[in-house]
Amino acid sequence: MKYMHGAGYDTSAAVTLQEKFVALAEGRNSSWLAGLFASHPPSPERVANNRAVLAEFPPGGELGETRYRAHMAALFEDLEAYELADEARRNVDRNSVRALRLIDQAIAQQPRESLFYGIRGDILASQGRHNDAVWSYDDAIERNPDYFGHYLGRGLSRDTLGDRRMARADLAASNSLLPTPFASFKLGGYALADGQRTEAKRLFEAASQASGDVGTAARTAFVSLDVEDEPWNYLEVKPVFEDGQVAVEVSNTSGYDLMDIVVRVHVEINGESFYRRVDLSDLASGYYDVLESGIHYRAEDEVKARTRVLEAAPGW
Repeated sequence: MKYMHGAGYDTSAAVTLQEKFVALAEGRNSSWLAGLFASHPPSPERVANNRAVLAEFPPGGELGETRYRAHMAALFEDLEAYELADEARRNVDRNSVRALRLIDQAIAQQPRESLFYGIRGDILASQGRHNDAVWSYDDAIERNPDYFGHYLGRGLSRDTLGDRRMARADLAASNSLLPTPFASFKLGGYALADGQRTEAKRLFEAASQASGDVGTAARTAFVSLDVEDEPWNYLEVKPVFEDGQVAVEVSNTSGYDLMDIVVRVHVEINGESFYRRVDLSDLASGYYDVLESGIHYRAEDEVKARTRVLEAAPGW
C-alpha cells in the first residue's frame, strides 16, 4: 500500500481486493485461489490490517479504470465471438451443423483470430469434409504459423485424403512446435513405410509414453520392431542340466506373446566346445518351456554351458 500511495493509486483498492479474496475463499468455488495463496491465505484479519494502514496512506488516488477499459476494449468487444467459439467447440461431436454455424458467426465478428479457423477445420474434418477442412487450417496457419494444432489438424485431413507427403510435412511441423503422442505415432508409421526403421522406433517409443489407445498402439508398434532387433531383452534363457543332457529353459516375461524363437547353446565338456541352435515356435507371455539341446554328458564330465537368444518375432 505504501508503493501504491507513492505511485498515485487509490489505496482503498487493496482493501477491496482482500475482501473479494475472502468472499471467494468462503464460497469454496475457486481451487486456483487455494494454490495461489497457499502460504498467505486470505482472511478477515488481512482485511482489517489493510484498513488500518489506510490511516497512514489514505485513499483518493487513481483506480485506473479508464485506462484499463481502454486497453481491454478490443477484448470486451470480441467477447461474444470467443463465447460463440467455445460453444462451437462443445458442439463438434454432438451437433456439428450447429457448431459450424456458431464458428462462422464468431469468424464474422473477429476474422483475425486464427483459433476460430482451426476450430472450423476441426468441425469440417468431423463431418468428413477434409478438403474444406484443409482450407480452414490454411487460413488458421496464415494468421498464426506458430501453433502446433493447426498443422496437426491439417496433417490428419491430408492423411485421410491420401496426400501422404504433405501430411507427413504437416505432422513434422506440428511436432517441431509441440511434440504430441498422436503426431509421433503417425510419423512413426510413415517412417516405417519408408524403411526408416530406427526413426520409426524412436517415434513409436516417444508416443508409447502416452496413456490410452494411442499409447497402447505405439507400445505395440515399438515392441514389434524391437523384439526382432534385440530379442534378448524380451526372453530369459538359462541352461538346465537334466539326466545327462544340457537343456535350455526359455521364459517369456515380456508381456507379449512371441514366436519363432531361436536360442544358441554353447556347451564345453572337458574343454571341448559344442554348439547348437534350438527353436521354439511360440511362447505366450508369462509362460516358459524347456528345450532339449541334444548335447549329452557323463556324470564325471566337467560341463559348462552358456545360452543366448538369437531371434524372436512378435506373436500377434
